[in-house]
Amino acid sequence: MNFSGHKFGRLSVIRFIDIIKGRSTYECKCDCGEILEVRAKDLLIGDKKSCGCLKKDTAIANSKKWITHGLSKHPLYK
Repeated sequence: MNFSGHKFGRLSVIRFIDIIKGRSTYECKCDCGEILEVRAKDLLIGDKKSCGCLKKDTAIANSKKWITHGLSKHPLYK
């Protein structure tokens, strides 16, 4: 099956590369601009959704949830 032109999460499949160690491998471009090689299986089962930027963005978003005002260490707060 050819996934060229399909999108999986933040990854857009550019082209089929080759079968490496019995696994179909595709060249993908992440929404952030990074180009990487991804196995077809990882795309299909959802193991690979980005180049890693999704995890970073999610961590940043989650850390901001717990900030109430950000001034608890200010001298006037005490």
